[in-house]
Amino acid sequence: MAAVQLVLQAQDVHTYYGHSHVLQGVSLQILEGQIVALLGRNGVGKTTFVRSVIGFTPPLRGRISLFGRDVTRLSPERRARLGLGLIPQGRRVFRSLTVEENIEVAARGEGGTSLQDLMEIFPNLNERLRVRAGKLSGGEQQMVAIARGLRTTPRLLLMDEPSEGLAPLLVQKLTELIRQIRADGVSILLVEQNLPLALEVADFVYIMERGRVVYQGLPEQLARDLQAQSAFLGI
Repeated sequence: MAAVQLVLQAQDVHTYYGHSHVLQGVSLQILEGQIVALLGRNGVGKTTFVRSVIGFTPPLRGRISLFGRDVTRLSPERRARLGLGLIPQGRRVFRSLTVEENIEVAARGEGGTSLQDLMEIFPNLNERLRVRAGKLSGGEQQMVAIARGLRTTPRLLLMDEPSEGLAPLLVQKLTELIRQIRADGVSILLVEQNLPLALEVADFVYIMERGRVVYQGLPEQLARDLQAQSAFLGI
């Protein structure tokens, strides 16, 4: 039986913004085929961790490995070529471009998930391909951002607060979509504040507080640990 591959390993990661020590020794790992949720209040360093993994804000100390390769000093472009995809917080669609142009801007050569395949995943967008992204609803913009992230056919997808601002019905659709993405063979780091969503889809959970990992465990363990929910998530 083949061993399960380690797709992401962060070891003792320290990341700074200027003199501000944001990540203070974060260690985290994701196995092939896993959905790992990273939880915590606003401002604890979750997005900074995502930026460190993608290479936008490299750590000053520590090590980040993707698919068994040390990428700590690699550029974001080279990390993306290894199979790392990003769906950033706040959607960040190009409002003046059409839905199709927003998705196709992520294409690299002849590879990647085809637009046709993406429209099977996002049928609501199929009739909106020629519409400028700025005219879409918030939920539709989020679907465009996710489709753009999948256009590169990532092996590991970083999803930073994908449920932010979505209505409950769209959150349920997002839940189904995340499961479908994993079923297609993509590992996921899900950064979220929506605890029910995270507990429903994740295989493993980490919680951050003040730049450190302060809790890790199975989602069913966290669901029962009301003290941890109160202390670290304010629930």
